[in-house]
Amino acid sequence: MKEYGHEYAEHWFYTPTLVDNAGGLNIIRAGQNKAKPNYQIGPRFIPYFSLHFVLAGRGTYVDEGKKYTIQSEDIFCLYSNHTHSYYTSEELPLEMAWVAFDGRQALSILKMLGITEEKTCLHGILTTLSRDTLQRLIQLFQVYEENMYFKKISLIYELFDQLYEEVRKKHIIQPTTEENWLNKGKNFIDIYYSEGISVADVAKYVGINRTHFSNTFTTKLGISPHQYIRKKVMNRAAQLLSETPNNISEIALSLYYSDIYSFSRSFKNFFGITPTRYREQNNNLIKKE
Repeated sequence: MKEYGHEYAEHWFYTPTLVDNAGGLNIIRAGQNKAKPNYQIGPRFIPYFSLHFVLAGRGTYVDEGKKYTIQSEDIFCLYSNHTHSYYTSEELPLEMAWVAFDGRQALSILKMLGITEEKTCLHGILTTLSRDTLQRLIQLFQVYEENMYFKKISLIYELFDQLYEEVRKKHIIQPTTEENWLNKGKNFIDIYYSEGISVADVAKYVGINRTHFSNTFTTKLGISPHQYIRKKVMNRAAQLLSETPNNISEIALSLYYSDIYSFSRSFKNFFGITPTRYREQNNNLIKKE
């Protein structure tokens, strides 16, 4: 580590690859340090997220005026555009490592780890296993080679998984609310409706009794989950009939119908006309060559 005025530290800046730029998690930088007794950072703010891991020592972390005592095994997040500061105990100087990132997945990942705008510090989360993964990750960041990309990103997600397991054990994550599991169930349907899913599959995914899920879904959204799945499938079928050259049998099998006859019957019951007639009435059909 290099010696600075108030610490010994190493910093590694990460140059995004084309895969990074197209993905949901962009790694920006990483580092590690050993604080001197006069170590203090801030008050300041940064335009991204920086997840800090306390490896040893004791100190104080302040986020938007809220003060936390930090020590070994704690993690805290310098939240994007939050004013923060942190400093060490003179008797037990801090030793830390950090990974900074942004991207579309950033907020969702932090939320899964129990970190929110209101709560940016968690105590006793680092374990022997996650510390080992973090150390391997830090070692990889010291190598500036593009061919190490997948190993780096896989270790980052492995680290997140280990942290997630620990926050679940400690019951840090907020309990699932009715609104949360309803949205989770609806999102599941929106993604997998064409995969032959049933209401029981959705209820199992969100961890709610099937009858209770169905009744609540119907009350809150004004349509039963069974009808919602059917509506999504039929609308997709209509889109495929009017916008693609695929024959009706291909469309039926692609929507997980066992045969063209059961598909045609369901389509007619829903729209009042057969798939063939529906296709004939649409002028934007792409002719199959």
